[in-house]
Amino acid sequence: MEVAEQTRNNGMAKELYEQLTKPIQQAVASSIKKLMGPMLAQVEKRVSEAFTAGVETLRNVKPVPVSSEETGEIYAALASWQIQRLQVEKNAEVKTPRYSFWYADLSEIIYKTTYGEHGLGNFGMAITHILAGNRVYCRLMHKSGQWLQAYMDLEAAEKMQDFASDITYAKRYTMASLLGIAAEDDTDGNPRDQVQLSQKPQPTNGEKLPVLTPGNETWNKVTRAIAKGQVSVAMVSARYSMREDVKLQLENIEANAAKK
Repeated sequence: MEVAEQTRNNGMAKELYEQLTKPIQQAVASSIKKLMGPMLAQVEKRVSEAFTAGVETLRNVKPVPVSSEETGEIYAALASWQIQRLQVEKNAEVKTPRYSFWYADLSEIIYKTTYGEHGLGNFGMAITHILAGNRVYCRLMHKSGQWLQAYMDLEAAEKMQDFASDITYAKRYTMASLLGIAAEDDTDGNPRDQVQLSQKPQPTNGEKLPVLTPGNETWNKVTRAIAKGQVSVAMVSARYSMREDVKLQLENIEANAAKK
């Protein structure tokens, strides 16, 4: 009986509490609605307007074109130029504590693709770079008026020197991409921490060592001298910078000469 009586009393107390507090809660909610209602409505209106404006802006944004409307002539000219199988010399090296690779710098790419009998001009084409805001465009133009282009956005830089370096980087990549040039070593097949650092001696006077590249006249002279035992690979390494695979070729020539 005592338990039933206590339960009944608790129920009455709860009901009384709700009867007393409900009007207060309603009054507070009404006051808040009167005070905050217009403000919330204004915020909702502005959010809706901003969202609508953003959607409209996206609808009006036109994608950056990568070619002229007509491309038949420039594609034919580019195909004829690429048949030459032009090779650029990987004349610069990137070294980090974890990996190293060689690449063709911008001047090498421009020189090999625009000058001499293999130049784009002999096929009715010309190439240029355009800097617009934080974007670098590389445009390949044909005498017909047709064109192709690639572009790269630049990241913000605190120093002008860093910005200029990024521009050069973007020029090199967009130009190589547009022309279909393999301008750097492909290290995708190996983890970066397994790529061996190429060891090359540094000149004592601080000057940059010339790069020894297979196939040119200097290479022919060096390989003949090694084959005759007139010079060693160590002597050549002291005078020239070379990739590890190039050095391995010289070492094989030296080993074969020693067997004779």
